[in-house]
Amino acid sequence: TAPTRPSNAYERSKLAQEEVGREFVRDHGLQITYLRPTPIYGPRNAYGMATTIFAIAHGMAPFVPLGNNNHFTSVHVRDVCGAALHLCDHGGTGGDAYNLCDDGTLTHAELVRFVAGVLNVPVYPLWAPDRMMRLVAPLLHRLAVGHARRIAPRRPVIDPDMIPYSM
Repeated sequence: TAPTRPSNAYERSKLAQEEVGREFVRDHGLQITYLRPTPIYGPRNAYGMATTIFAIAHGMAPFVPLGNNNHFTSVHVRDVCGAALHLCDHGGTGGDAYNLCDDGTLTHAELVRFVAGVLNVPVYPLWAPDRMMRLVAPLLHRLAVGHARRIAPRRPVIDPDMIPYSM
């Protein structure tokens, strides 16, 4: 029931999809349940969290952002499917929206350190408050995209709208 405040084009497109769904509910009496998952991870993932891991693995994210305690929220693809099946089996949810996330408590810095450790890639602490990171993020994005295109020209690059999710 909380107000929606999309902050980028991706989030606005998801909200627009829900609005189209509400029109179908109103005009045709359909029962629609909305799932709003946080970034999804799991097998064969090639977007979202996967681009963060790709960036760390290829040295495009060599710094651990310090200066904030933002937590990384995510949900495994099996849990998204399980929630969808559960809601299908237990009626009465037509028109309701459900936010989906796991109960992880990792901060962004802990996540970067963990992934870098698993991949055996060095990362270095960089203290920068949120405001400073948001100011330099577009520059860092341009540098990372240029580097990514040189090492993997066919692989999707980091979407600029994803950057705030990783800080």
